[in-house]
Amino acid sequence: MNRSIVRNVLVAPVVLLGGLALSCCTLIQRPEPLTTLQLTLADAGTAWPATLAPGKVDATSALRSNRVLVVDRAVLMQHDGLRWADTPAVMLSEQLRVAHARSREATAAVAAIDLWLTEFNLRVEPDHSNTVAVTAQASLRCIGSDRILTVPPVSASADPASHDPQALAEAFERASADVVSALLTQSAVRAAVPDAERLTP
Repeated sequence: MNRSIVRNVLVAPVVLLGGLALSCCTLIQRPEPLTTLQLTLADAGTAWPATLAPGKVDATSALRSNRVLVVDRAVLMQHDGLRWADTPAVMLSEQLRVAHARSREATAAVAAIDLWLTEFNLRVEPDHSNTVAVTAQASLRCIGSDRILTVPPVSASADPASHDPQALAEAFERASADVVSALLTQSAVRAAVPDAERLTP
C-alpha cells in the first residue's frame, strides 16, 4: 500500500477533529465579567450619638453573599453581572465604624448598637422600573450589662438615576444612609440616660 495514502488517511481525521474543536469554541460564549460595587456612607444624615458604640452587623441567610439580589414579584434571584465587594453586612459594619470614628466624642458610650439586615435588594416594579430597598432592625446591648433593647425595623428605598452600575450603587448608599440615620436616632433615644440607668444592674 502506498505510504502517502496511509499518511493522508491518518492525518485527515486529525484535521477534521481540530476543525470541529475550533468551531465548538467559537460557539461557546464566554461569560461577561462581573462588575463589583462598593458601598460607602459618606454622610449618614445625622451625627453619631455619643451614647452609642458600633456593634455587630448580621443579615438573613439570603444576604450572606456578595451577589446583588434582585426581587421580581415573588422571585428572588442573583444579578447576572453585578456583585458587591463583600457581603452587605460586612460593608455596612465597616462603614459604621468609619462613621463612628469620624464623629466620636469624649462621652463614654452606654450601649452598643447591633444591626440585623433583612432586606438589601433591587426590586423590579410592575412597570419594569427599578427600586432599591433596604430594611434593618437594631438592638442595643447596654455596656456592663446583659440587658438588650430592641428598636423597631426601619425601611428605606431609592430609585437609581439610570441603569448604570454607579447609579445603582449610589441608590443603595442613599437607602442605607436613610436606614442608618433613622436607627441611630431611635437608638439614641432608647439609650438616653434614664433608660441606661434603668438597664444597668
